[in-house]
Amino acid sequence: RMTTIHAIMSRIVTAGRACGHSYYFASIARVAHRAIRQLRRPTVDRRVKATQKDKNGNIIALCNPGESWSPLSKREALKDIKSAKRSYYVHELPQKAYVRVVSGNSLQTTADKSSSNNLDNLPTL
Repeated sequence: RMTTIHAIMSRIVTAGRACGHSYYFASIARVAHRAIRQLRRPTVDRRVKATQKDKNGNIIALCNPGESWSPLSKREALKDIKSAKRSYYVHELPQKAYVRVVSGNSLQTTADKSSSNNLDNLPTL
């Protein structure tokens, strides 16, 4: 959510700089309205039970056998997470570990006390 809020603030600042004094508040209102509408979109959580890897061991897809979306390419997962359209999580223990984007193009689960919630430790299909 912080990334989304930061993006909203950046849009407001950019709009304020780009327009003349008479349009300043109208522009901010329009940008804020679009941003709030975007935040209200429902986010769909998808459970990840396995991954697909290339010959070097890099994750190339997220999987949950039996689900219509599976397998999902890494590129599509990155796009979903960055846009906050969908979230992905590993749930091997009582606590979910959400998949996040790091360094712009890598997927990683949020830190927790269990290595079984780590994407790299999931079964490979």
